[in-house]
Amino acid sequence: MKFSQLITIGLLCLLVVAPTRAADLYRDGAPRDSDMDGLTDQGETQIFLTDPNNRDSDRDSFLDGTEVLVSTNPRDAKDPQITAPTVLTSSTPWPWYFARASGIIGYLLLFLLTLSGVGITTGYLFNLFGPIIGWRIHRTIGITLIVSIVIHLLALYLDKFINFSFADLLIPFHSGYKTIYLSLGIIGLYLFIVITLTSLILIVSKYKFWRLLHYLTFPTFVALFIHGVFIGTDSSTLVMQIVYWSTGISVALAFIYRLLKIPALRSRPLPKIVDQISDTTISQN
Repeated sequence: MKFSQLITIGLLCLLVVAPTRAADLYRDGAPRDSDMDGLTDQGETQIFLTDPNNRDSDRDSFLDGTEVLVSTNPRDAKDPQITAPTVLTSSTPWPWYFARASGIIGYLLLFLLTLSGVGITTGYLFNLFGPIIGWRIHRTIGITLIVSIVIHLLALYLDKFINFSFADLLIPFHSGYKTIYLSLGIIGLYLFIVITLTSLILIVSKYKFWRLLHYLTFPTFVALFIHGVFIGTDSSTLVMQIVYWSTGISVALAFIYRLLKIPALRSRPLPKIVDQISDTTISQN
């Protein structure tokens, strides 16, 4: 018998046997998939021995059809052996909350410090509270601002989301994170340090020079205003938008008023408050 004849006989046998097998398998009618698991009811009862009315016979969260497709046992809950995914939980990001809160508080304190400084220069703060109390208010705001700045820097360093280094926080243009706006904050910090140190050292001995240096308060405020608006986490909220722009406009108006008062202030003699501050400082020491 030739090889081609054997092939032909084999194909004829398949044509006869296959329909017979299919007819036996589906002799109850058309194939159905009652539980919609990808396996026919006939296949589940006669081949895979799974429950045709339960799409997950072994209750392992995988459909019977899926397990057959990937060659796992649809009747064994331990197959496949897949561990539950690890849920990553993090502790409350307190440094980030402190960084945000201290940044907002620091900005508001700078706003109050700037306005109280204008009030001291023009005399309105002294007229309202008296020289000593007015100066103490201004100084207390400055000390509180220093504390908030320290907390802000430490919180940013401790927060690991952006992972700032001390160099990123203290050297302008060092960090790649919003470089311009972060650098304006650092520059504003150094300007504030200059203003603070000169207030401690020169207000008594070099009052006119100290008053001239105090004009740095306005560029300091502008730098930190831009820093807060463009880098602050909460700056996009309506509340902070109102806070930033209302305080910014207020300082701008105060600066214009201060410039208009320069001629009158130049003709004014050295204020007695300087001597009173000196006496108060000496007595406290």
